[in-house]
Amino acid sequence: MKESEETIVGGLYPEEGPSDPMRTRPVLVVMNDDRFSEWHILKQRATSMGRDPGAALQLRDDTVSRIHAVIEYGNHQLDETPECWLADNESRNGTFLNGIKITNRERLHNGDRIFVGNTSLTYFVRTEDEILSSKRLQQLATIDTLTGLPNKVFMLSEYEREFERAQRYNRPVSLVMMGLDDFKKVNEAHGVQVGDYVLKRTGKLITARIRSHDIAARFGGDEFALLMPETNLQGALVMSERLRNSVGSHVFTTDDTQVRLTMSVGVTQYNPLTDETLKDVIERGATALIQAKGKGKNFVQSLD
Repeated sequence: MKESEETIVGGLYPEEGPSDPMRTRPVLVVMNDDRFSEWHILKQRATSMGRDPGAALQLRDDTVSRIHAVIEYGNHQLDETPECWLADNESRNGTFLNGIKITNRERLHNGDRIFVGNTSLTYFVRTEDEILSSKRLQQLATIDTLTGLPNKVFMLSEYEREFERAQRYNRPVSLVMMGLDDFKKVNEAHGVQVGDYVLKRTGKLITARIRSHDIAARFGGDEFALLMPETNLQGALVMSERLRNSVGSHVFTTDDTQVRLTMSVGVTQYNPLTDETLKDVIERGATALIQAKGKGKNFVQSLD
């Protein structure tokens, strides 16, 4: 089925030129609390790491400085083994290489462990084939293949970490639960292929409007979830209205088929002062979504 709208292309990793499966590249595997987070391929002459949104490798970790450390690429020759060097950027609690606090610029070797705050990173030199294979396995485990958003399993893991962080630092975090209205009728009238396109496009409409540190996911079926760190209920309501309007005003166009539908939204805020669990928050968000649909759909309902 040909899409008449623009296609947003997202590859496993960007390429400046032809791919060589035997070419070696330096990569960082980012870990948080000993749990796999992501791969990051080092391509820049200098890669900054920190919690600042402007860092080349942004780390969601309050124990990390804004620009905590820098990795410098020593050579850029395609036929040479990469050389990378690690330097601390006057961080508040230091940068550690294999458990030792560094004071000078240090050369990185395959398998080295870098520690910044509560985040650990492992440095590897891998061929493009190995990187591609590993990233495919990661996608199968964590990504919803239809929409490209994180799947429910990965979502729950990420949300649990953000809730623990909110409780530890007494910071706000809000949850938005979204459901397409009368989506079953789309499948019945136009077929599953069109329904799949609507779901895929809805995921793109959501991700195009949220902040870089918000976490959107496909919750299941025609439902989506959005976690908004550092956001109170009022801020989440503003974003929810934007997302509801974005979907409601959009014309989903494929071949000679045009579909319009609306979206209902349930919003709630996590209270770090209670012993509330992630399950409690999700259930309250789901209840808010049910209430929104019960009020005629195309509505944003909050529960605190």
